[in-house]
Amino acid sequence: KETVLEFSKNPNIEVISFTGGEIFLNYKFLEELLIITKSYNKKVTLISNGFWGSSRKSLKKYFSDFKKYNVIALTISYDEYHAPFVKLESIKNIFKFRMKYPEIDVSLNMAVTKDKMSNTILSELGSSVIGVKITKFPIITVGAAKDKISKNNIHNFYNIEKDRDVLY
Repeated sequence: KETVLEFSKNPNIEVISFTGGEIFLNYKFLEELLIITKSYNKKVTLISNGFWGSSRKSLKKYFSDFKKYNVIALTISYDEYHAPFVKLESIKNIFKFRMKYPEIDVSLNMAVTKDKMSNTILSELGSSVIGVKITKFPIITVGAAKDKISKNNIHNFYNIEKDRDVLY
C-alpha cells in the first residue's frame, strides 16, 4: 500500500499498473489499492489470467469498479500454458462482457512457442475477440520455461550476445 500511495502522490506518474501472480485472487486488497489511486486521479491498468470470468457476479462488479476507479485497460494473459488452469469460457465471458464498457481497452497477451501458437484458442474464442488487441510473444527461456520447454521450440528473434543493443 505504501508503494502505491507513494506512486499515487507523484505528479509525474499518470498511470499505475497492477499485475503479479494474480492480482484478482485478493480483490478486497486490489480494491483498497484502487481507492488510493482514484483519490489521486491516477489512471490504472490491470493484468489478469481471467479466472474470474466464470462468475457473472464478478464480471458485473469488477467492470463496474473498473469504471469507478479509472481503470483504462485490462490485459488478459491466456494461452496454451494458462488453459489447463483457467477455463476458456471464463476468457470468452470477459471479452463478451467488455463490450458494455467500450471505454476500457481490453487486450489479450499470448505466450507462444513453435509448437504452441494458441491458434485453436483464438478460433474457439470466435467473435468475442473482435476489437480485442491480441499480442503473441515468444516465451523466453527463464524460470520454468528454461527447464520444461525445449530450446528447439523457442522462437529466437534475438541473440543476447550479438543483439545486445536491441535488448538494452
